[in-house]
Amino acid sequence: MQLTHPSARRVTTIVVALLLVATTVRAQERPGIPITFDLAAIYTDAFGGAGGGFQITVSTPLPISLLGAHYTAGAQFWYSQTRIVGGSIEDSQRQLTGIGGHVTAAWNVSNTVFPYLRLPVQGVRSEIAGTQSAGQTIPVQNQAGTATSFAFGIAGGAMVQLGSAFSAYGGFSTLAQRLYDVNHTPIWSLELGIGVAPAAFRKR
Repeated sequence: MQLTHPSARRVTTIVVALLLVATTVRAQERPGIPITFDLAAIYTDAFGGAGGGFQITVSTPLPISLLGAHYTAGAQFWYSQTRIVGGSIEDSQRQLTGIGGHVTAAWNVSNTVFPYLRLPVQGVRSEIAGTQSAGQTIPVQNQAGTATSFAFGIAGGAMVQLGSAFSAYGGFSTLAQRLYDVNHTPIWSLELGIGVAPAAFRKR
């Protein structure tokens, strides 16, 4: 299987991220659509190998009042590069990418701290570049190639409001996936990020 060069994959990842940012900025030009833009550093564990990456989340409020929570919905994109553990191709790494939507519920416990619960639904892609030597016995999830899967999960954490325009948050997420038929281990991530509400700047 011929794989895309690593530099081309990075360019594609950056382009998708920039498109998501551009969509957010464009939406802010339309009155009546309050949007929050979040950027987080993430630490991901997939199939026993861990590594770092980033996550972009775009959210807008939903007109729902249920269980005392504030609800938002939007889009999410993330990328992580993780180690490969267990009979892997030498010097190779796994490129993980996810894109999809989410619904989030947050509870106001002190006008500053908001515990949240997020339900993401995504398409996930796993790619390993490299050439396998003949006769190598490598677990299917660690073989060179690309796999894609529908994934859904749950995320939780806490957000701290830092004025009208900024916030900081930290939490975890887990995604159930079927990238490989023989290994359905969930993908786990820790996230630490900041949020910006661009519309707040125009009110000043």
